[in-house]
Order: sequence, then C-alpha cells, then structure tokens
Amino acid sequence: MVPTKFNSFYNITGTGDTFDIVMRPSIRPHKSFHDELCLNAEYIHANRDGRLYLFYSGGIDSEYVLEVFLSKKIDITPVIVKLEPNLNSYDIDLAIEFCKSRNIEYILIDINFEEFVKSGKFLSHAESVNCVVYQYPVLMEAALKLDGTILFGSDEPHFYKDLETGLWYFDEMERIMAVWDRWYKKYNVSGTPCFLSYSPETLLGYMDDPRFIDLSNNRCPGLEGTNSSKKIIYNRKLKMPERKKFTGYEIIETLPIFQHPDIQKIKSDPLKNHNMPGNGYYKILHSDLYNLLNREQLTITL
Repeated sequence: MVPTKFNSFYNITGTGDTFDIVMRPSIRPHKSFHDELCLNAEYIHANRDGRLYLFYSGGIDSEYVLEVFLSKKIDITPVIVKLEPNLNSYDIDLAIEFCKSRNIEYILIDINFEEFVKSGKFLSHAESVNCVVYQYPVLMEAALKLDGTILFGSDEPHFYKDLETGLWYFDEMERIMAVWDRWYKKYNVSGTPCFLSYSPETLLGYMDDPRFIDLSNNRCPGLEGTNSSKKIIYNRKLKMPERKKFTGYEIIETLPIFQHPDIQKIKSDPLKNHNMPGNGYYKILHSDLYNLLNREQLTITL
C-alpha cells in the first residue's frame, strides 16, 4: 500500500480557518530534487498494489512525473481523461501524441461531461470530500474505474514572495491537496496525488536547487513565485518541452452545462475566502520550513 505522503510525514488537521499542516522532519540526508523523485518512484513501485497508473494531462508537471518513472525503467500506465463530446481534445492530444511517440501503452477514459453533471455524480463526488474545485470530480469518477495504485502529477512545491517584506513562503491550499488526501483515504486507494512533494527530503531537495536559492534571495527581479521557474528545476536532468497551460475546461466554461447549479455551487466558492470549509490555507516561511524538515539531520551533525 502506497501512502499519500511518505512515512505519513505530512499530517492535515481541520478545515477552513482551522486548516493546518503538521510536518515531521527528514530521516536522512537529502539528495537533489530529481534524485529524490527517483527514490520516490522506486519506493512507490516497490510498494504498489497492482498496476501503477499516472493521470496524465499532457501538461509539464504530469509529463515530468512520467519521465521520472520512465528514466528508471519502471512500468507505469498513463491515464488520459477525454471529456465527451470532444471537449478537451486540444488538451489531451499532446498527451496521446507523447505516448505514441514513445510507444507507451496508455488508457483513455471517456466521460460524457453533461451526463456526468446531470446524473448528480458531479456534486456527489465533490461533497463527499468537501471539494470546492469544480475540475476535480471528473478525475475522481475516472480514478474509481481503475484498480491499482494511482498517481497524479500535481502538487509540485509552491513558494511565493511576500511583496511587503521580500520574504519567501511555502504555501498549501486545502482546496488542492487536502481534498485528494481525503479522497484517497475515503476509498482506501493506494497511491499519491502529490508525487512532486512526496517526502521531506523531496522538499529539501527542491529548496536546495540553485534556482530556488536565487529566488529566495531575491536575485531574480520581477519573479514573485516558483511557477515560472519550475521548468528550469525540472530541466536539471530531463529536458521538458514547452507546454501551453490548459485547464481542459476552456470549452466547457462557454457551454450551457457550465451554468448547471451543481457546478455553480462548487465553482462559485471564492478562492480567497479561507474561512469557509474546504478552502483553508497554510503558509510557513521557507527558512522555517527548511529548518523544520532538516531538524534531525542538524541535531545529528551537532
């Protein structure tokens, strides 16, 4: 059984304004970010239940995760979700093209989006795990069609700059990470939604990357977060192609079905209202996070 976080180092409590995260420190000296991801891949493969699946959108994050597993010659099956009738082909065509170019067997799951919403399943999935992100219920429905260990290529470490102080913080939104943690536990699913931040050593490796060190020391003028720099970090070992960012819902948002009350109930939840259930927010100064995760190693060194 693969836990959502390695050695359960990352524990979530509360919701909304009581949302909090308690992390335990690293248990060994850490390696580079990429090398830690390779160790994550080997651990997950060794502890998997059944077939190993990765939800693959064709975006840079999930493709990077896929490349990590392929670089270790680990058998993993990409899962591509197609929203019928042909609502996200511009998004998944890149994923299909990549798999075909590498001769990788993939699974294509078709979901009629309008029928899914009108059936009540959309809202049922969302409410079952206090989800306030309207793109997620489709993925939950698709994942339940699989039997094995399930990964998502998301939740890469995110840091941002406080413009008033110039200090850098690590942050986590309940609406993104905690929702999936609840979902995995509710259905007793083996796997993780957060491969890119799977262990304390992974986070430490990310913070020791030269690009992040430059960012956190404000040596990259005009940059206020890590999103625009992650490709530089990914490219330390694997050369990632340029990818235009899609959500897969650009067409859906123009259709009448998007006005369905079940969707509006989810998507209308304001991003910044962190007091409401399902929408809590956590942040910690990046230097405090580094010291917290590195605490046992520092003690051993002394």
